Amino acid sequence: MFTLIKNIKRMIRSYDNFGVSLNFNIGNRKQYQSVCGGLMSLVMTIVLIYIFITGLIRLLVRDKFYIDVQQLQNMNPDYQEMNITNFMFAIKLDNPFSIYYPNDIKTAYDIAMFQTQITKLANGTRIKTVLNKISLEQCQAEHFKYVNYEGFQDIYADLDAYLCLPKNFSLKLQGTYNSEFFQYPSLKISICYREECYTKEQIDYLAQNKSILLSLSTLIQSSIYMRDSADNYLLRYLNSDFYLQTTLKEESKADIFFQKNKIIADNSILSLYKEEEKKDFWSFSLYNYREFRGYHDQPSTIFSLNFRISQDFEQTKKTADTLDSFLSYFGGMLKIISTIFGLVALQYNEMGLKISLANHLYQFNIPKKKNGKFEFSYDKLLSYIQASINRVSELQKKLKHHTKSIIKTSMVMRAWNSQKFSNASISNQQTQQREQTEAPQIDNLIYQKYVEQLQDYKGNFLQRLITIFNTTRHDLRLGINFLFYEFLCCTCCEQIEVTRKMIHQCKTVIDKDLDIVHLLQKIQEIDKLKSIILEKDQIRVFNYTPKPIININPSYQHQPTEEADGIELFQQLNSWRQKHRIRRMKNSSHKPKRLIKIYDAYSRLKQQHNNKKNQRIIQLLGPTIEMIFQKYYEIQNMAKAMNSDNNDNFDNAIQINDVQMDVEFPENNHHNNKRVNTSIEDSHKTKLQQIAPKTLENKDEEFLQWD
Repeated sequence: MFTLIKNIKRMIRSYDNFGVSLNFNIGNRKQYQSVCGGLMSLVMTIVLIYIFITGLIRLLVRDKFYIDVQQLQNMNPDYQEMNITNFMFAIKLDNPFSIYYPNDIKTAYDIAMFQTQITKLANGTRIKTVLNKISLEQCQAEHFKYVNYEGFQDIYADLDAYLCLPKNFSLKLQGTYNSEFFQYPSLKISICYREECYTKEQIDYLAQNKSILLSLSTLIQSSIYMRDSADNYLLRYLNSDFYLQTTLKEESKADIFFQKNKIIADNSILSLYKEEEKKDFWSFSLYNYREFRGYHDQPSTIFSLNFRISQDFEQTKKTADTLDSFLSYFGGMLKIISTIFGLVALQYNEMGLKISLANHLYQFNIPKKKNGKFEFSYDKLLSYIQASINRVSELQKKLKHHTKSIIKTSMVMRAWNSQKFSNASISNQQTQQREQTEAPQIDNLIYQKYVEQLQDYKGNFLQRLITIFNTTRHDLRLGINFLFYEFLCCTCCEQIEVTRKMIHQCKTVIDKDLDIVHLLQKIQEIDKLKSIILEKDQIRVFNYTPKPIININPSYQHQPTEEADGIELFQQLNSWRQKHRIRRMKNSSHKPKRLIKIYDAYSRLKQQHNNKKNQRIIQLLGPTIEMIFQKYYEIQNMAKAMNSDNNDNFDNAIQINDVQMDVEFPENNHHNNKRVNTSIEDSHKTKLQQIAPKTLENKDEEFLQWD
């Protein structure tokens, strides 16, 4: 039953689509982050915030629109109406009668607008019906109250010379000539033959003169849709370019076509919610008319204007940004901008991560050109260390020589004291001469100077070299100048080219060290070392690792729940927690305090100089640190001996320091790096070229081989 439940849980767990990946971290961070990446992210955030705020403002203000204009055609136009709100028409006629008959103030023309309807029957017969008659009146500004007169001041001044449709007019337009139901208004201008008009003789007299032309001028109110306006504004203007001419015996017939254009303004915030504003307006273009000529025996109708609705019309659809379209646009911009910035930032951070790892794990030997020659940074550091060690070795040699002279003098003096009673006949003058002959001639001032130098080396030798380690350490950095030259692919700057090559080498080495096969091999090697060094029972104990206890307060102390005498467990646990407190360690072995602690451990291992395992561990420090610690260890022992009055102890300290560490250690088969004899007599002859560290390319090709 238990196995069945376990299998069921395993199956359910396998269907979990929300599993969390197991990731490593670096410096308690889930991912490597850099200042450059942070700045680019900050710039990207500012750009996106700017785009978002400006887009949101435009969305609320509605000042950005998308215009879609379509030229459409309706073969049978629907019913439309003209009135003073959307249309106005005015005419002005020439009156030659007033010129020839200035003393007669009479009416020359009959002017009227007729609403006409033509119905087509099933047999094809058309029935024409005049529905109503509209008389024109003198124009005033109120007839064109929706017109902006700016730019039409001359027309406005001459407005009383025109005849307009009445303010309450209504004209109906529908269909075409071939439609079953056709409506149109028609303007008729005829010669007046009533009593209050000119006589027939006067009219016939002027009709015989064919040079007399009658002109019909018009004012047609038309509209233009201002597409960029937020309130869907219609600009109404006066078109005065259309006119006709004829004689008294001719009839000018014209069909004027007006377009009934449509506006559909979508003001909705969301695409799913439609809020449309629809408008219609009449528009007239100068080419939208056709003219015919008719002839009469007697002056009659001189102008006939038919108002027709055009089959062609323009539909303008105006849409503003909606919230969902804006979010879609913002999401696209977010992806584009993040991709552009991300390509640079990811490349930079990937390179920066490997450089950061390289700065923690490796030392760089960077060449710099000085006085026409290349000078390598690590070689310069080794030269300084070698010079410091040579100075200490020279001082040790002088002090040893002086100490041996003192020991020899002491032995002579003891022999002399044992013989002075048996040879009592020797005079005091001979004794003084013998002492002056056998005693070394040592200048006490120079000796005191040597002692002061030794005391100075005792206190500052290691600290100075540690400081030099830190000050001469060259970390690779991706500076702004490097990024600028790298972006331009420039090879003119020598320092940039050196940095580029060093970064390439670091990338190669880091990629090699992070190889999963390499890491697994290292783990296998650790298991092998455990099985070789430890016994079976030791391995079992070694493998047990107590789990760290995490408390709310890191400084929490465990307290027994009841009063009891035996509280050793609580005391030991609290003490153990202080020693094994979880800390955030900085993996830098070149910090001064850390190097001092390493030296203290080194000195304790050094005291057990016969232990081969300790000797191998010491050699793992590397030749540079090992030689520095060795020399500093000798300085400390010599200083202790100098402070002691017992010369025998000083002599024993010198003899201990003369012991050589001839321990076998793996040698590099490719470079044949030789270990150095660390005795005081030979240390000043040692050249650091013989103890150069292994190159990065070969650091993984050799393994420790124990005897």
